[in-house]
Amino acid sequence: MIRRENNLTALRCRIEIRDRQPVVVSQLYRGPETMGVPAFTPLQALGLPDVMRPREVDPYQLGIDGTPIKEQLLHAVDLTGHGEPVWLQIGRGAHQLAALPWEALASKPIGRAMLRIPNFLVNPFQTGDSRRIAICASGPLAKGAEQVFEHIEILLAVFDAIFRNEPHADEKPKPDVAIFTDLDAFWDMEGRIGQLREHFDRLEIAMPNPEEADRYGRTERVRGPIRQTDRLANPWLQWIADHYAETGADLVHFICPGYFYDDNGALALAETPTRNTDRRWSRFVGAQELALFFDLLGCSGMGFTTTGADIWHIGTRMLAYELSWIRPGPILVAPPTGEFDLLVNTYGALFDCREYDADLAGDMQLCAHPNALFHPVEDHHVDIVPEESDFTRGVLAIERGRDDGFAKIASAAPEAPELYSRGPRYDRGARHPRKDYKQQILRSELASLSSVRTKSQIEEVQDKGALRALDFIARITQSD
Repeated sequence: MIRRENNLTALRCRIEIRDRQPVVVSQLYRGPETMGVPAFTPLQALGLPDVMRPREVDPYQLGIDGTPIKEQLLHAVDLTGHGEPVWLQIGRGAHQLAALPWEALASKPIGRAMLRIPNFLVNPFQTGDSRRIAICASGPLAKGAEQVFEHIEILLAVFDAIFRNEPHADEKPKPDVAIFTDLDAFWDMEGRIGQLREHFDRLEIAMPNPEEADRYGRTERVRGPIRQTDRLANPWLQWIADHYAETGADLVHFICPGYFYDDNGALALAETPTRNTDRRWSRFVGAQELALFFDLLGCSGMGFTTTGADIWHIGTRMLAYELSWIRPGPILVAPPTGEFDLLVNTYGALFDCREYDADLAGDMQLCAHPNALFHPVEDHHVDIVPEESDFTRGVLAIERGRDDGFAKIASAAPEAPELYSRGPRYDRGARHPRKDYKQQILRSELASLSSVRTKSQIEEVQDKGALRALDFIARITQSD
């Protein structure tokens, strides 16, 4: 049986205006039940300004020491069982709170992992026997043009370690890892690619030539606020999307600086994969465009390593927070130092290669459904039914602020539970990448209907209609 976090211990934080001042309201939960009374902390006590702009935030002043929030986290540890993490949920609209490095601040006091509560009731991250991973690394000149090779090598070492030690490793094809870099890094790494393949021989490593991306042109420079777009405009994303047009990808991990302005976070990339000359402004990718990119790839696993000055780590954290509200799937923000053990622990559990160790605490931000992490490695056939999960009832109670232990389910469970079993997505004896790709997209679309936000009656009816349509498509494609 799957090991569920039935009675999660969680801290929920949101922002209210009291006496014309922004105040953090924090409440501790055990399952759907409130524990104690809410605490009220002035936003400024955390080192956070009312307006989130780079020149107005000092990353070294951010903290929870001396606040009731820290006391609540210490109490949360007393409520959790052995090997159980503490969960955090940041309410909608509390983008300033997303700037805090919660895990780094809390890891020593609580002595165990802190995980972010997902805002969708269904976990769409299910990988088959053929794992496809993309690493996109860019060092824009405007952010210092930091070398990316060391960060790439850390990730390769992580994936090589987890897949080398996974159960039945010899019976499975090698995971495909494609590295997308700018032209300078490409030529620098091309001479080492043979050594990388020899050293990390559990992986099939490829390096597409950045010159392939010249046909996509460039995106224009944008200053200040982050432009949200409903189309795929950035050449880096177009290049990667075209590379996976026939197969899709399980995980994309970005290595680059972040950026933030007001309510939004973004990735900061060079102008194009072959052009990195702008010393003043990077090219920003916001949450909406990035979500579209992941949707096109059928990709639910989202990873980020932030490079550059400490201030830009805030942008990546805010971006991850935005993504957590608009699309389902695990979202990982790696420690800036690339701590090997934390990455192996997290990615190893997501890819069914090892048990997740909740006692391994550190500066690792992860928003993920417990069904993506907490399961026996050998158990590969468990169906997920959100209505029957205590985790679901707890999450909905937390999000909707209900204190009576009751919460209305946002959407019905998927009618195609086979899409959510932890087994191979296609027969072991053959590879059907196109069919596999379709199932990834369907899984993500179905999971997106399980949002925890309160819905109107019209939205509920629309979701039920979409659910039936997607279920019909799922059954057709599975019989192809």
